[in-house]
Amino acid sequence: MSGLTRIASACASIAIFAIALTAAEAAKARGPQILYTFTDVAYDTGSTGPLLRDAAGDLYGVSLGGGSNSIGSVFELSPGGVLTTLHDFANVIGQPAHPVGGVVMDGAGNLYGEAALGGALNCTEIFNREDCGSVYKLAPDGTVTTLHAFQGGTDGDLPSGGLLLDKRGNLYGTTQYGGTPYGCGGTCGLVFEIAAGGTYTVLHNFQGGTDGGSPRSNLIVDRAGNLYGTTYLGGSGGGYGTVYKLARNGTETVLHAFQGADGSMPAAGVVMDATGNLYGTTEYGGDSPSEGYGTVFKLSPDGTHTVLHSFAGNASGSDGELPRDNLLIDKMGDLYGTTQWGGYAYCHNEGCGTLFKVANDGTYSQVYLFRKDSVTGPIGGVTQDAKQNLYGSGLAPTYYGVIYEIRK
Repeated sequence: MSGLTRIASACASIAIFAIALTAAEAAKARGPQILYTFTDVAYDTGSTGPLLRDAAGDLYGVSLGGGSNSIGSVFELSPGGVLTTLHDFANVIGQPAHPVGGVVMDGAGNLYGEAALGGALNCTEIFNREDCGSVYKLAPDGTVTTLHAFQGGTDGDLPSGGLLLDKRGNLYGTTQYGGTPYGCGGTCGLVFEIAAGGTYTVLHNFQGGTDGGSPRSNLIVDRAGNLYGTTYLGGSGGGYGTVYKLARNGTETVLHAFQGADGSMPAAGVVMDATGNLYGTTEYGGDSPSEGYGTVFKLSPDGTHTVLHSFAGNASGSDGELPRDNLLIDKMGDLYGTTQWGGYAYCHNEGCGTLFKVANDGTYSQVYLFRKDSVTGPIGGVTQDAKQNLYGSGLAPTYYGVIYEIRK
């Protein structure tokens, strides 16, 4: 796999998302308020994960490129629209660079994230380097510490889905490649833990068969400490991907293997409601496995899988296609998500993207069709505050990145 192909698949969430209101509410809706406009091209300023919002209303994100060294940065945007660069990554072999997957924060204000570069130089080339990736910590004083430098092979290669931080200070994540060298030759990916004390442990090696392979998403955890995630490939349904549960003792249970017609290749993770139902999206599949444009699904605790919506793509003009990012589940149990393409307003012969809603009763509705004269390219998911205002970022008509707010 070429470096360009690999980074395109690994960092599909590089382009960033945009937010608007439901079509039914459009008449009374306010348009997006631009909070900040970047000064570099969108590729250099695009957040590779959802924005993180703290209690004070500050937004945190990462750029894959950009910054003073053009290889990525971590930034903070105040409620007043002032952007502060918290860290510019250095172009030094073996050190973190080109951050992916956004950031998470602990109670002391430390930020944690993943980078496509850093680690050993024995992996597939990305950005003219063969680094295997890294996990880093950014302290409030700006100090960056590499918590783990991936070595490839059994140690893992290419983290990209973002991190989970539990209440005990442990970090969990996945790598797309690496793992124990059997199954698919050590390239099926793995699940890892970095304990609060710094110890790195591989919790599960995917084999690429019925247990899944190539995880690209983040993880979530339930009250019992079980982890949940998706694999992009593998599974007993023909290799269309899986939803899995990983117990604290490392035992994996495949909760659902996609069949194609019910969804294919979940690039995003899952979210869980109060009763244990899981919700997610698949990038492809749906009504036609060979031509499907993706699905929204529900997976009940008893294993029942339900397709809540099957996207029809540009064939219907407004439906959208290729949902690649995590859903937001709000206090009412309603789901919000985005598709990268589709919609009425065409951008380079493709729709500019859509925002959709699945109500807690399962009703699907089109929320907003992004416009080429406003904000386009919705990838990264949706961030919400206590008042249900939505925050996101996207591409301006000039192809520069923007961060904006939509008030409820």
